[in-house]
Amino acid sequence: MVLDLSRVENIRLIVTEVAVRFDALDILVNNAGYGLYKGLLEVDINEMINMTLVNFIVPLALIKELQSFMRRGSTVVNIITAGIHVLMTKLPLYGATKIALHYASEALRRELESKNINLVNVYPGLVKTSFHARAGVSEIKSGLTPEEVARHIIKSIKSRKKRVYIPGYLRVAQVLFGPHLLALH
Repeated sequence: MVLDLSRVENIRLIVTEVAVRFDALDILVNNAGYGLYKGLLEVDINEMINMTLVNFIVPLALIKELQSFMRRGSTVVNIITAGIHVLMTKLPLYGATKIALHYASEALRRELESKNINLVNVYPGLVKTSFHARAGVSEIKSGLTPEEVARHIIKSIKSRKKRVYIPGYLRVAQVLFGPHLLALH
């Protein structure tokens, strides 16, 4: 299905499609997201609302609405970003929505565990996709391929990890900075 996740009514379409096509849902991957290379005062209100919906609210809504289709042992994967551990001054709204998803995911993990559903938070670094071009800068030259990230995610699902940093050395940011945001210019 190709849907605009900034339109809340599309959540219903996804749930209906899952109900029709699947007996059970083993894996839900919340990977949709976007950013804008704009300061917070430059982002218009509709951009704020839409980005918050896509990056934060819709992943939670999909988990809420689809968890009844998930069997014991199923997995939810939330793609966040390793950038939550620094102040992304060039993508501040994106960072804010992703740190909100991080916070909610950590709380949600406890609720899902009671249903024996695993929640994996994925914190990738730079990934070579069209994200940056769509966000307003030229395509990035360095970073991981989407295939590399996918391999790490599959491995983390199989091993029932709770959190995975890709590449692994980015976990140092979480250890060093925790919730404190060092500005990244």
